[in-house]
Amino acid sequence: MNDNKLHPRETQRLKALAYFDILDTEPEKEFDDIVSYVKDALNVPIVVLALVDRTRAWFKAKEGVDFSQMDRNTAFSAEAILCDGLMEVSNTQSHQQFCQHPMVTGTPGIKFYAGQPIKTEDDLAIGSLCIFDDKQRVLEAGEKKLLALMAHQAMSLIERRKQKYLLELKAEALNIEKRMLEAISKIQNGFIRGEGNYGLFSEFLGELLLLTNSEYGFIGEVLENKQGQMYLKTHAITDVSWNDETSSWYRENAPDGLEFTNLNTLFGKVMVSGEVLISNNAPVHPNAAGVPHGHPPLTQFVGIPFKVSQQVVGMIGLANRPQGYTNTLVDVLTPVIDTCTSLILAKRNNDEKKIQQQILLEETAENLRLASQFNAIYESLHEGVVEADPDTSTIVDCNSAFAMMLGYNACDLVGRSVNDFSVEKDVFECTIQSLKTAEPGQRVQNFEKNYIHKEGHIVPAFVTVYYVPKSSTTKESLWALVKDLTQVKRDEERRVQEQKMNSLGTLSGGIAHDFNNILGIIMANAEMASLANIDDNLSRRIDAIIEASNRGAELVSRILTFSRKTSYERRAINYKQMVESALVLISNATPSTIQLNTHIEDCGCINANANDISQILMNLISNAVQAIEPLTGIITVTLSKSPDLESAMLTIRDTGVGMDDETAKQIFDPFFTTKHQKNGTGLGLSIVYALIDEMDGRIQLESKLGEGTEFRVELPLIVSAEEPVMAADARAAQSQAKHILLIEDEEYLLSVYKEALRMGGHHVSAFNSSEEALAHFSRNHERYDLVITDDEMPDLRGTDLISQIHELQPNLNIFLVTGHVTHSALLLNERGAIKELINKPVSIDELLRLIAAL
Repeated sequence: MNDNKLHPRETQRLKALAYFDILDTEPEKEFDDIVSYVKDALNVPIVVLALVDRTRAWFKAKEGVDFSQMDRNTAFSAEAILCDGLMEVSNTQSHQQFCQHPMVTGTPGIKFYAGQPIKTEDDLAIGSLCIFDDKQRVLEAGEKKLLALMAHQAMSLIERRKQKYLLELKAEALNIEKRMLEAISKIQNGFIRGEGNYGLFSEFLGELLLLTNSEYGFIGEVLENKQGQMYLKTHAITDVSWNDETSSWYRENAPDGLEFTNLNTLFGKVMVSGEVLISNNAPVHPNAAGVPHGHPPLTQFVGIPFKVSQQVVGMIGLANRPQGYTNTLVDVLTPVIDTCTSLILAKRNNDEKKIQQQILLEETAENLRLASQFNAIYESLHEGVVEADPDTSTIVDCNSAFAMMLGYNACDLVGRSVNDFSVEKDVFECTIQSLKTAEPGQRVQNFEKNYIHKEGHIVPAFVTVYYVPKSSTTKESLWALVKDLTQVKRDEERRVQEQKMNSLGTLSGGIAHDFNNILGIIMANAEMASLANIDDNLSRRIDAIIEASNRGAELVSRILTFSRKTSYERRAINYKQMVESALVLISNATPSTIQLNTHIEDCGCINANANDISQILMNLISNAVQAIEPLTGIITVTLSKSPDLESAMLTIRDTGVGMDDETAKQIFDPFFTTKHQKNGTGLGLSIVYALIDEMDGRIQLESKLGEGTEFRVELPLIVSAEEPVMAADARAAQSQAKHILLIEDEEYLLSVYKEALRMGGHHVSAFNSSEEALAHFSRNHERYDLVITDDEMPDLRGTDLISQIHELQPNLNIFLVTGHVTHSALLLNERGAIKELINKPVSIDELLRLIAAL
């Protein structure tokens, strides 16, 4: 019915649907209530709450139908998710897409349909709330509003359901972690006492199966045989024998370890890839090898590798958890994985085993061992963890990650109020009040907030707060998981800036193309006129026209550089020499009242264009001068290697007026300027940003009103490079007559190029249509020595024309004339299909020189 039409953001939409983990779940009263309410309120016989998967529409709640899903190609809701708002079909029998639908032509005889998309906060439609009627109708405004409100309520229930599920997983995770720590301590004690590996791992596997609610599993070591082939040797495996023979075989061989060499299995996939494998429908997995006859069925499976320096040394395999396996569960098992890895390594290395034994022997108290394990997990987290007193807001404890996030040591923070480091002072009190009055199981909140770093700058963070009420075994406490969003915010700002640059680039690229054609006509005609016998006065005027055309061409080139529609050759250049050379010119143009200080270190080479570096320096120093004038001040330019020695840092600092935060946020925006209209266009810093981005670098800004401004430009260094030897300029030579096929859609350009080439002694066939030119060439390709074609053609692009000509005559010389070099043109040039890439506007002298060089 929908002819396989997909949502424009289908990939993101399916990811969002998968995130909520709601497909194929049991009926839930809240969703059933929505459907029932809509049915009664709108007086319709059929209502469904449909979620649209990759191949089907599945009904989370329904009334009036006895089936639970439909093929996506025939589902009404698959059409509704493609609409921005309500999809209403007053008469399905006359509707192009629905008139042949079985539910319309047959039972129940649907004549009316309306579907309101169910959308996430990111405006991704994961399904729709649909109503059907067996008579035609038109919804009133209030009915539409009700349907939209109920669709929004359904989305809220889905999100709340996910949050509840996550909380349950967190609670389950905490319980599993606690019991795992006890099991880890127990197995370590047994390891110290010298108990056999099989008994220790078997007991550990039993705990693991119990905690994860799995039916059977194994813990094994990954080894290699003499031929270098991997195989798995078990240290513990569940007894899954199904008769006397297999039971006897298990008792005899399991203590010494079972060996499995077939890697075309689920666990083999884990061993080879080194990645976690989760399959909650194991029989249909591509690596499923099946099980022997009589063996318990394998329905769900998770395989978790143990890795050291990216090498797999062992793995855990668990099977048949009724509720399926999740990545969250895998994360909870991290201490188990670490412990198993350590034990396997200890077994392989006797010296390490002795050290581990000595450490464990010194930890005689059970509580100390558990505390040590907990602290290891606590401190190894990359996210900050904070415990606070709910009554006083005092920090009771925090891990190193949180302290480092704010620039402190953990001991500096303990005992101080959370508000001392918070921009939003009332968040703590409001959060506590809300959590204390929340229902059990809902005592968690997520929000973004800003912390104050020790050095004074703001640290944005995403905070998840958990409230633990007082009980007979626990004291009242508040725990917060804090994730630093600094890099996330920077990436968001960078993406916004790139979107602005790309939008302006598209506009400027289109303008530049047309302007190039106009300049080409002017330049070509002026060059032709200069060949005539004219007096000196007229000759000077023609030279002025040519000079102005060249300046216009240079302006277009800058616009295309800014818009990243063209690419200049970059090569290895000595960064220090280039900066010093540019500073010599810049210092001469700097007012004498401003002191220019420099400290330039030899950082090695970067991959860049010398003009780009000069332009970056010129723009940044020019802005610094503007910020200082008319007062006296200092501009300091430094060049040094970054601490990691992988990049070079160019810093331009001035003692000017500085700027406020609002101005700093817009400083790289195209056409934004704080200068007078006569003193700036607002493109300088935008071009700087674009050039640095093209060189895989980045630019940062720090500025305060009255304290000056500092720009930091970081560019990657190249390990070693040799300066390329520039070939001598080719000299124009007298060209032998060539048979040339000329293609250009601009009539005036076509005419003047044709005349100029014929004056140069060449035979020219000219076309303003690339398709007509291709048809002509197909019949006469053996007569031509050269093809010259424009790229931006209205019917068939120049690069597409070249591809077809190259197939007909692979050795033919081809010139491509273009305002900007596309990726397709570069590929054709690498293949040898293009002899010359000529930038617009084209000089007649340059064109004749290139032809003479053939």
